[in-house]
Amino acid sequence: MKKTTVTIPHLFHGEGNAGLSFNDWHSLPPENQLRARLQFITLRASSLAQTPYDIKSGLPANVWQIAQNIERLGNQAANTKELINVSMLCIDIGKLLESIKTIFLSYEATNFKVQLLEPKSKGGQATAAIKKTRAEENQTKAREIWFELAGNDEHSRCETIANRMGYKPDTVRRWIKKAGLR
Repeated sequence: MKKTTVTIPHLFHGEGNAGLSFNDWHSLPPENQLRARLQFITLRASSLAQTPYDIKSGLPANVWQIAQNIERLGNQAANTKELINVSMLCIDIGKLLESIKTIFLSYEATNFKVQLLEPKSKGGQATAAIKKTRAEENQTKAREIWFELAGNDEHSRCETIANRMGYKPDTVRRWIKKAGLR
């Protein structure tokens, strides 16, 4: 079964004319235009609010709470007779719609930053693996030279290994200690 998904901006797209055609919208009196927009927004908010939250959807969770508030205010406005009270509720609904837009802008910006940083992270992981392999090779080589210089004391062995390999004596001493030879 194919799952159909709709983005939030597309869900509320067309709310300016309540999803009606140009002629149908302009044939309505202003009060009915307001109520048609409210009904359009409320129906879409209701469908979003009644959808169970799924973390895999990739949408911020607080959008569901805002959709529930829009649904509640839209139903309240539908049951209100006085146009002034309906207008006040429309202002509140408009603020909530703007907060959804703001949430999505910040959400998309965060996802964009994550996508920009992802290649850097993978590059750092690859470099770490290369450095780890190189360090293991150096330790193995230092261990071989250590056994070649078996007749010398520890200090001179580390100095000789450091000179041959081009590292500091302290680094070689750490390798030798790590190998359990000290």
